[in-house]
Amino acid sequence: MSHEKRDSTVINIGLRLASRSQQHLTLLLETHFGRLSIPAPIVAIKIEVRKFDAFFAKSESLLENETSSSTPYSDNNLNQFMEQLQARLGENHVKSVSNATQHCPEYASLQLDYKENPNPGGPAAISTEVSANPRPLWLLQEPKQLNINKGRLFYRKPIAIVSGPERIETHWWSGIDVCRDYYVAREHSGSRLWIYREKIGKRNWFLHGFFA
Repeated sequence: MSHEKRDSTVINIGLRLASRSQQHLTLLLETHFGRLSIPAPIVAIKIEVRKFDAFFAKSESLLENETSSSTPYSDNNLNQFMEQLQARLGENHVKSVSNATQHCPEYASLQLDYKENPNPGGPAAISTEVSANPRPLWLLQEPKQLNINKGRLFYRKPIAIVSGPERIETHWWSGIDVCRDYYVAREHSGSRLWIYREKIGKRNWFLHGFFA
């Protein structure tokens, strides 16, 4: 949008998938305008499309679902919602989570920006393969040391080990000194925890993550 004697106001709209929905594009524009401050009257508007993608339409159901008034779920609905969320919150406030080829759990997952390519290639490429062993989605920023009372592990209340151990070690050249035995434990309430015991040093027990 051009102004007299002022720099142009630019709105960037990115789509995760190609779309030709006028309603969706209009909604994205309205969301951007809702948080936009225009410094001066607009004298001209220019639209620039930097990349065209092939549009692959999906066949709709032959019969309408009369038993539900809600819109049926589809990947397209989800992507349009994510684009609206990004337009409202800002480009760098919507993240996705991927796994990385790292032994150390602290570095085995990555947070990517919404527009970031999930498979960029190169030495830091993200692997689509995940460990066959159980992994919690929620890791603590700092592992929390567990207490031992009369030979039992405590996190708020006594916990019981369900499975393990799984030994995780990092290579000496990585600069990260990790040598741990990991276990899956269960609380009295039934929730599952990811805990480990150090194999070097004081050999303390720590809570590292929570399973869903």
